[in-house]
Amino acid sequence: MANITYSTQMEDLLHRIGMEIQLTQTQYSDAETSYNAVANVLSEHDKFKDARLVIYPQGSLRIGTTVKPLKEQEFDLDCVLEIDGNEETFNDPMELLNLLEKILLSHGVYSSMVSKKNRCIRLTYASNYHMDILPARPTIGHAPYCVKVPDSITGGWKDSNPKGYATWFDKIANDFIKNEYFEKSAEIQPLPESEPVEIKPPLKRAVQLLKRGRDLYFKEDSEHAPISVILTTLAAQHYQKQGSVYEALLGILQGINQLTKNDESIVVLNPTNHKEIFSERWDQNPELYVAFKKFIGDFHNYWVELPKLKGAGLLETGNYLSNYFGKDLIEKSFTKEAQYKQALREKGKLGVLANGSILAATTVPHTIPISKNTFYGTP
Repeated sequence: MANITYSTQMEDLLHRIGMEIQLTQTQYSDAETSYNAVANVLSEHDKFKDARLVIYPQGSLRIGTTVKPLKEQEFDLDCVLEIDGNEETFNDPMELLNLLEKILLSHGVYSSMVSKKNRCIRLTYASNYHMDILPARPTIGHAPYCVKVPDSITGGWKDSNPKGYATWFDKIANDFIKNEYFEKSAEIQPLPESEPVEIKPPLKRAVQLLKRGRDLYFKEDSEHAPISVILTTLAAQHYQKQGSVYEALLGILQGINQLTKNDESIVVLNPTNHKEIFSERWDQNPELYVAFKKFIGDFHNYWVELPKLKGAGLLETGNYLSNYFGKDLIEKSFTKEAQYKQALREKGKLGVLANGSILAATTVPHTIPISKNTFYGTP
């Protein structure tokens, strides 16, 4: 009988970890309901009756790299309110931001949830999440989807391009060299009562792992944690089409680590609008860059050691991964993976391809059924 390879099992585990740290279906549904409700309120308001409104999500929820918040933390739902109209209020950034705040404060549902931030209006919900609504004005003669957004610090407009950024990231994420694991895993037919591993592009999984590693690394010092858009941008820029999650994150960490070897702080721009500087806070607060640089270096040194555990087995690998992703998360990932494999075994549908890939035996020819047992494979 063919052996289940360590690399295949580890790749399964990394995808499972990614599933565990993304939003639950309930969280996603709550966020979607809130987003649609706010969008309807704004689109139907008299103040915007003569304007063309475009409301769309941005950030991690848009590009599929959300990470479930740690306990006592919130996840954020970012959306853009793009306003194309001639009213004078729309042309003044501070008046536009104040108008959006006033509209939501006057609404019975949202009045107690509103707070003004530097560039957006935040609605804080009881279900451990908040929605940041970013008012924006379209620009003419620039790259596709470029917008101007308010900035309370300067009192003027700042350049941005959230829609263009999402398109840029998706294009990179979906262009990768499919390895045997990815191609064959896509052929698995889920059982009604079990949960198969959801296969996302390796870049998106790598970003999720990078962000969860960041969250735990800075758990007691969240003010120094690098913002997600910096990690996501640098990850995409250093991604080399790797077909596995492990190799994708390794290449990303190696690239960023090499980039930070110089003493001077790096500059991270929006690749779809170079006028938007994601790393601008590092100029005023150099300690933030120092913290970012140390995090990348430590995570890189940690990640390169992972293959050395091959001889120790998958359980030891899980213990090692718990240092950066959390013990509870790893235990849940192992448990769900075991439950899924057991469900397949009981139906006689779990097989191993000649190359070692674990598959549902009824969906792919030339697989070898695994006999029923009461333990989880071989570490």
